[in-house]
Amino acid sequence: MAMEESDSGETATAKFSNLTLKARSILATPSNEELAMIVEQLHMPQESDEYKSARALFNFCVSGFPNCLTLKLLMVYRFSSDEVLRLRSIYLLSETLKAQRLELSLVALHEIKPLLISCLTMENAKKSDSKIVRIIVSLVADKVGVWEEMSDCILSLAINDPIRAFNVFIQLPSALYGEFVYRFLQSFLDEVYKLLLHPEEDGVEDWILALKSAVKMGILLMNSEMRFDLTRDVLHIVWKSAHDIVWHGIEEEFLLKGLQSLEIFLAEDAYQFKWNSDQCMFVAEFAFKISEIGTEAKEVAWKIYRMVTKLDKYVHNPAFELSSPSDDEDEYLGVDPDWDLEDILDALSPVEIMREVTLSKLDNRSREIAIMRLHELFCDHTAGKEEISVSEIREIQPLLISCLAEVRVPESTIKILGQVVFHVLNELSSYQEDNWFGLWDYIATECKTVFRKTVYIFQCLTMRLDDKEFVIHAINNLLPEIYRNLNPPRDLWEDNNCWVLAFTGAFCAAIHLIEVSSHAEYLKEIAYKMIDSVRELVGRGMEVELVRRAFINMESIVEKQFDCYTTNDYRFVKGLVWRLYAIKGMSMETRSVLWRINVTLEKVQEIFESTDLEDRSREIATRRLNVLLSDHTSKKVQIEIAKMRELQPLLISCLEEGVSDSMFKVLCQVVNHVAYEMLVYQEDTWYDLRDYIVSRCKTEFHKAVYIFQCLTMELDDEEFMIPAIVNLLTEISTRLNPPRELLVDNSCWVLTFTGAFCAAVHLIDIKRHAESVKEITYKMIDSVRELVERMEVGLVRRAFRVVKMSSNN
Repeated sequence: MAMEESDSGETATAKFSNLTLKARSILATPSNEELAMIVEQLHMPQESDEYKSARALFNFCVSGFPNCLTLKLLMVYRFSSDEVLRLRSIYLLSETLKAQRLELSLVALHEIKPLLISCLTMENAKKSDSKIVRIIVSLVADKVGVWEEMSDCILSLAINDPIRAFNVFIQLPSALYGEFVYRFLQSFLDEVYKLLLHPEEDGVEDWILALKSAVKMGILLMNSEMRFDLTRDVLHIVWKSAHDIVWHGIEEEFLLKGLQSLEIFLAEDAYQFKWNSDQCMFVAEFAFKISEIGTEAKEVAWKIYRMVTKLDKYVHNPAFELSSPSDDEDEYLGVDPDWDLEDILDALSPVEIMREVTLSKLDNRSREIAIMRLHELFCDHTAGKEEISVSEIREIQPLLISCLAEVRVPESTIKILGQVVFHVLNELSSYQEDNWFGLWDYIATECKTVFRKTVYIFQCLTMRLDDKEFVIHAINNLLPEIYRNLNPPRDLWEDNNCWVLAFTGAFCAAIHLIEVSSHAEYLKEIAYKMIDSVRELVGRGMEVELVRRAFINMESIVEKQFDCYTTNDYRFVKGLVWRLYAIKGMSMETRSVLWRINVTLEKVQEIFESTDLEDRSREIATRRLNVLLSDHTSKKVQIEIAKMRELQPLLISCLEEGVSDSMFKVLCQVVNHVAYEMLVYQEDTWYDLRDYIVSRCKTEFHKAVYIFQCLTMELDDEEFMIPAIVNLLTEISTRLNPPRELLVDNSCWVLTFTGAFCAAVHLIDIKRHAESVKEITYKMIDSVRELVERMEVGLVRRAFRVVKMSSNN
């Protein structure tokens, strides 16, 4: 008996010794062939001797040599040319890691982490492979906590391959934050927001991925002391994206599919990474906000909310309490209150909307929707799709100042208000030669008490203003506050938005001062202060969190301004960019933003070298002519009839030349004023204009119908326009068919609809064209009905607004 026990012990010892020798032979050799053979044998039938032998050896390596085994399996994937073997090796590693069978040492992780990043960033990797590698990355990240190289990897991917960056990010542990996320935060969110706010027609999967990335970032940010500002932005952008998608009638393809996918993702993330109470609260708030988008969205939001409330760390917050959709079915009767608000806003003029925002007691969210609607109207006005009169704009001016002066206006609302302010000032300065003293005085007087708000509004005003008097008044008061806030913050946990705003505010102030000789010294001070502040932040390792954000904002401003730059502007910005680029210690990712600005500046050089400069001068002159003719129509000035007659052939000549879209729209306004004077007051004819419309009906339909619909005056001699209308109707009848796709350029359908309306109005009193009027009317109704049935209400609303404008005229 003793002899048998002795033999058994010797056998076990020999077996252990044999496994040790084999394991060392496999793991210590530079070749991966033996391990590849083990991986192959592990995929043989389990009853085979090869499988049993390989399983015993693999399990021994897991328990005895986990670090070497992990490295070897990653090397097999990274360097093998056998696609099946590569897939099997990483699948085996991921399953072993998920079972928590591998205890990796800190020393080994120094080798494993860079190799894993190399695997992650391989070119032309298979989708199935990449998915498993990301799982391994997540499992390793959960063990290491701090992983600077992975931060840099995500930053690089965010810049060069955002979709891959999103895929990596959403699988990372939810406990990560601090320096890890700060490195790529701004660049990553820029790409996320870009996809959320500008979805491609066939980019549903990418939009869903961006949605997951945004919410995941919000979850991670809840571990930060700066979480309030950052998560507000995330929630606002997600809400705006969802709202826009509903507005465009594509919620079924994008929003509902995205929310359903997000629901599954969040449930898995909460289970795997054990959210804390703050993270639970963020997801509950997200569900609460999304529930307000629409009835179907609320059903998915309710499921997300219910999942969160069942988590151990969830703390009930009545502010985000969400009822089941079935509980309030009677209250809403299946109607989304936001749609009611949209319908109400559609019926209001810009002035009425602004009065509601300023004078009524709307909640913050409703006010924001109203301001977004006002912004849409101004965008349409700028694009020539809508018309807002000068008297309306002047009524809006004091209401905007009143709204800006309010205390505790949400930051998201301020951002939209800033865009509305830009449109109003641009309209006044371009066409009315009014530089809006009240706005600049508000900035000058309030910059000390509400610096962030005033400097943000200031940097929104990117248009070129030739009369600098009011601007200088504001800048003189702003500069001391800009200098004070340009002092680098002490640490990352301070509110660093002020520094970023101060930097971009300083840049905008400098651009305004370039041509002001009395402030030449100020210009130098600003530039050196900006450079010195950036140099100090780079030296203190705060580049990613602050400097890159500021550079990205500066890039956005340059893109808006560059086509108005003078030679002096160009030289200043070029010099500033190169001085910033030369700062030592700055990363290539940050320098790449400066390089992009430099590329934009090269476009300025192209403008200087081309004839486009002459075109810009012509457009400015045409805009000035339009202002004079507007004043003539409103009896403020008098233009002789002889001068009007001289204008007629010159205008036709300009139209026939072929000009830019913006120039063409201004020309059409001028044509309308001249036509009104000649056809109505002088009872004259303008055959050249009619013949121009006839000749362009087929070849340049959009131009012909645009000019036609601009001629909104009632004519005593309707026969004069009949040849033009007859030719237009042939094209209108064909083009009134509803467009197949929502996301293509549908401006042609809107033009056709409004052209049809104008044609019907002209023909309504001409008996021989009664059938044509009926035919047009039924065609318009059928086209609208089909679009409404397809939920493409945005397109219909655009057309109705233009028709309303024509009716008012």
